Amino acid sequence: MEFNYSYKNNSQVNSQANQTKMSFSPDTKREPTFFKGELGKNVEFREAISALHNVVVSDLRFKPKDKTAYKEWAAERDKVDLQLLATQRKEVSDQIKI
Repeated sequence: MEFNYSYKNNSQVNSQANQTKMSFSPDTKREPTFFKGELGKNVEFREAISALHNVVVSDLRFKPKDKTAYKEWAAERDKVDLQLLATQRKEVSDQIKI
């Protein structure tokens, strides 16, 4: 099998620290691809295309969670635990002295 391809330009990927740009060049020898007709399920098609659009334009880079509230809670919990420990230590110390 032999295929003849002809591209106007090279496909490119340019990556920088904050973004990546991709440029694809189509095969100029290939006939255009399209369809023409009426949709039987307009709403379903619209929803499917919208979902596909959301996938294509989504930013899936790692986004760290905001742990500020948890850290505040943990610090407060440490204070409570230390107070409880100090109280228990004093009680044990008093029992030993008796």
